Order: sequence, then C-alpha cells, then structure tokens
Amino acid sequence: MRADALAYLRGADPFDAVYSVYGAVRFTDPAVLLPAVRGLLRPGGTPAFSQRPPVEGCYGCQASYIPRGPDEDPLVVKRWDYEPEV
Repeated sequence: MRADALAYLRGADPFDAVYSVYGAVRFTDPAVLLPAVRGLLRPGGTPAFSQRPPVEGCYGCQASYIPRGPDEDPLVVKRWDYEPEV
C-alpha cells in the first residue's frame, strides 16, 4: 500500500499489530500519528517501530538531511527526532 499514513489509517479496519521500519513514525508528527495508530489497535495489539538514532544535536521537527535537487523543496519531508531521554 502506498498512501499518506494518516489518510490510510482514517479508513482502515482495526489491526492486531502495526509494524513500521523507517516509515511513518519518522516522517509524520508522532503527536498525531501515534494516537491514530493506538485508536486502530485491537485490545492487546502491538505497535512496533524501528528507526535510526537521531543525529546528535538535531532534535525536534527538522527538514530531511537527504540531498535534494535544486528544484525540490527541502521541507516537503520532515523528520522528528527526540533527545534520548524522551
């Protein structure tokens, strides 16, 4: 399935598990995404997410560090990284 994560979740049936590797959690505001995932997990359901550690000193919402061409908006894809304590 290729779709915006939040748009997809709005029309989805409940899940037993949600698994994402380097996916939506990295590129969608977790304050919005995680409650949407939680709302679709069946009782006892499992959320499982994996992503790289943040770049030291680069925390919060930020533009992707992926190189872009001169005509591409560098703010289209953002990522959210939190300090280790968070």
